[in-house]
Amino acid sequence: MAALFFCLVGDVLLLFEAYFVYGLATFLVGHVLFALAFIRHKGFYLHWGSFVVLFGIATALFFWLKPDLGAFMVPVALYVLVISFMAWQGIGTFLRDRAKPYRWIAVAVLLFMLSDTMIAIAKFKSPFYLSSLVILGSYWLSIALIANATYHILSAKRD
Repeated sequence: MAALFFCLVGDVLLLFEAYFVYGLATFLVGHVLFALAFIRHKGFYLHWGSFVVLFGIATALFFWLKPDLGAFMVPVALYVLVISFMAWQGIGTFLRDRAKPYRWIAVAVLLFMLSDTMIAIAKFKSPFYLSSLVILGSYWLSIALIANATYHILSAKRD
């Protein structure tokens, strides 16, 4: 719930260009909380294949964006590391337990990375046609999948 709250606050902050770094920081906290929740629930999962893929894509994207980041280089680098870690651990929940809620989490963290990648491209490279639709669609689907998975996991624990 706390991670979802921080994402909501991040949404509000990102509405204002002047608060971009604060929105980024708020989402960063949300991603840390998601990662901690995944680890607390299923344990830290060291899966080298998913690590190499996720951090490889994130690193390539960062270096592609780097010439256009300017003063945002350090905050974006930190954000890329944290969201990649969160996605790695979210996918790790699925790799440990193939039940439907964990599939939703795996898809959700990938959609979160997609959404944030599209934000970075639109902000630091070039806005693109329907960018808002792609960004918000993938982001809200991600949030909905995480919330739905959480609901089902908690419901199963109660039963």
